[in-house]
Amino acid sequence: VVLKDLHTAKEIARFECEPVCIGLCFATTGNALLTIHTPMGDSHRDLRFAQTVVHLFIRAQDGTWVQAKTMAIPYAAICMSSVAGFRVAVLNTPSRPAHLMDPLTGDTILEVDFQIDFMDPPQIDLSQDGRFLAVSNVGSTDWDKSFLEIWDLEAHQRQVRLETHLAACTDVKFSPDGRYLAFQSLSGGH
Repeated sequence: VVLKDLHTAKEIARFECEPVCIGLCFATTGNALLTIHTPMGDSHRDLRFAQTVVHLFIRAQDGTWVQAKTMAIPYAAICMSSVAGFRVAVLNTPSRPAHLMDPLTGDTILEVDFQIDFMDPPQIDLSQDGRFLAVSNVGSTDWDKSFLEIWDLEAHQRQVRLETHLAACTDVKFSPDGRYLAFQSLSGGH
C-alpha cells in the first residue's frame, strides 16, 4: 500500500501487505485508511477469501502514517466509510449470512437476507451519515434485470426494494447529503 501527497507527488508512506488488495477506503476525516487483502496463489478463490485480512493505517500526530491494526476477517469483500466509521461487507458463508460489520469492534451492524457472491458481488454504497446502505443486483440471475435495495441501518431492516427495469447495475452512489442515489447499469446511467 502506497500513500502519496498529491500536491508534491512525494511518497509519504509504503506498507507491506498481502499481495492482492481487493478494497480500500479513507475515513471521512482523511486521517485513517482501511484496506482489504487476500493472499495470492493458485488456490480456489473461495479459499483465498477465507483468509482475508483487513489493515488499518492512521496518520499520527507528527503527520507520519503508521499501521495501527491488522485483523483477520474471513470473507471481507467491500470496505466503506461514513461519519459513523468504517464498515465492511462480508460475504455469505455456509455458516453465516452476509453481513455489514464494524471492523474495528467486530460488531455486526446488519445481517442481510440476500446472497453476496464473491464471483459477482453486488454494488454497495453507504450514505455519508452511515444510516442507509444501497445494494444492487440483489437476487438477480438475469443480466437484463437488476434490483436495488435500500437498507435502514438504524432500524435494521430493508426500507425498499426496487426493480430498476435496467440491465445489471455496475455502480451505485449516494450523494454527500444522502438525498440522491445515482446508479449506473449496463443500460446506462440514471
